[in-house]
Amino acid sequence: MCEKCIEAIVQQCPGRLFVKTTEGIYLMANETFAKEAGCEDAASIAGKRDEDLSWPDLAEQYRADDQRVIDSGEPLTVVEPATDATGRTFTVQTTKQPLRNSAGGILGVIGVSIELLDH
Repeated sequence: MCEKCIEAIVQQCPGRLFVKTTEGIYLMANETFAKEAGCEDAASIAGKRDEDLSWPDLAEQYRADDQRVIDSGEPLTVVEPATDATGRTFTVQTTKQPLRNSAGGILGVIGVSIELLDH
């Protein structure tokens, strides 16, 4: 698949999409996720960690969930708190799964979050 096609899929994802290394460093995210994180655009999230973004108080929890996925090699879905760059807090459902290379080794975590609306 062409690189422009992959970028279009990432940016048009109807949720908040992100990819991190096994060390917790962001490789990429879509615009929605990056702006909530306090980044100017999607490209500027690369190289950052959760501690660097708009949710430092949640970084340890997010990292623990990432590590569970990395250690087990299995997807994980959690309902968790979130905070955006304006300080607004809300609840999201996040699904994380291992990002694997062609040999099956785990390179990191890919995740998608959707905001859960109060009814």
